[in-house]
Amino acid sequence: MSDATIVSRKADPAGRCPVLFVHGAWHGSWCWAEHFLDRFADAGHDAYAIDLRFHGDGTPPGPRPDLRRVTIGDYLSDIHRALAALPRTTVLVGHSMGGYLVQRYLARRRGGPGVLLAPVPHRGVAAASIRIGARHPAALAKATATWSMWPIVEDRARAARLLFDPDMPDDLAGRYLDRLQDESYTAYLGMFVPVRTRLVRSPMLVIGGSEDAIFTTGEVAATARAYGTEPLIVDGAGHDLMLGARWETVAEEILRWLAGPEHDPCRER
Repeated sequence: MSDATIVSRKADPAGRCPVLFVHGAWHGSWCWAEHFLDRFADAGHDAYAIDLRFHGDGTPPGPRPDLRRVTIGDYLSDIHRALAALPRTTVLVGHSMGGYLVQRYLARRRGGPGVLLAPVPHRGVAAASIRIGARHPAALAKATATWSMWPIVEDRARAARLLFDPDMPDDLAGRYLDRLQDESYTAYLGMFVPVRTRLVRSPMLVIGGSEDAIFTTGEVAATARAYGTEPLIVDGAGHDLMLGARWETVAEEILRWLAGPEHDPCRER
């Protein structure tokens, strides 16, 4: 899909502010539709998930030349257009690259609360790139040579180790692996730029997994501290916090945080 699209679940009744979910690299709105959209709608939030440009169901696996030059700025524009039709107090929830996009967006514009799940650290992807390059040098070299992030996840066993809970059943992991797609190498390079955290005025919740194979718990904690808060680390959870067996714990923690008195715009009226 060349244009960003939105999928949604409407609350009945809707008593709380809407939530826009932003997926990470190699994913699409499907990762939120699996569990989170229905759960948040049931809790009174109109729930929306964006497919960033050239993402979404029907996108074939393998390298995508049309993705090569897509920038972080393009993705931020996709989010801005999606939010233009929603109330100002919309909650932004971003996973991984989506977490970086939420940070960058809120550093540029005022908005509702932000929730970061296993986010690209506020300092950028440099440290994670060094780790992945050391473990999988051929894959990172191929990604650089082809200007495509597909080589990082084209080996299914490696992709499962990077993304999923260690105890995820093979059949479930296989179903999710079938839906992974290429990601923009240009956008990856854009994530080396640190976030100007001092410009972010929104309250932030930061959640990570103890078994995340991409970003360390130390990086998650440092990002949380940059926003004046402490991280929540979910024991046993891998990188894809919204898809593993502990997804409900993650969702309930977000809902509990949004219902708190310090986030008055998101409280039920």
